[in-house]
Amino acid sequence: MSASNDKTRAREIFFAGLDAVRPQNFMQREFRREGERLMVRESAYTLPRKGRLFLFGSGKAVIPMTNGLFPLVEDRLSGGVIVSNYSAEVPEKIRLIESCHPYPCAKSVEAAEALTEGFSQMQEEDFFIYLLSGGTSALVEKPLPPVTLEDMAETTQRLLHAAIPIEKINCVRKHLS
Repeated sequence: MSASNDKTRAREIFFAGLDAVRPQNFMQREFRREGERLMVRESAYTLPRKGRLFLFGSGKAVIPMTNGLFPLVEDRLSGGVIVSNYSAEVPEKIRLIESCHPYPCAKSVEAAEALTEGFSQMQEEDFFIYLLSGGTSALVEKPLPPVTLEDMAETTQRLLHAAIPIEKINCVRKHLS
């Protein structure tokens, strides 16, 4: 086999690997709909007969995750809120909030309030799906007084610049918000 063929094959393998982990492809592979049941791998969740279905989510991969799941629940979806670090096209029934990453900002607080408001409108017979991916800890924040948003951003910046692992940064954040 020539070096050119090796490079071509290596590229094919690389792009196949990337394609396999794309959020929208993952969603289509791991979720399916069987009548009134939403299957997540081998677990079944019955969609509400009387209640409404909402989709909430946050993270850097939430937009492709939402777009991958939407075709399965489109006929039942009442609405929802997702939070991402960028803007892109999402289904009309979903409110997208573009927030900040890796440092929390005023949009992070707006996102937390919008998600809280969305959940507060749910009734007992309603059902929700929450799509969660990395980045949420900065995208959705609501500091606990007397901690300010500026305190949160500065703390996050200092921890990131000190190369503290994200698990430890999130441990600090959860005590501040």
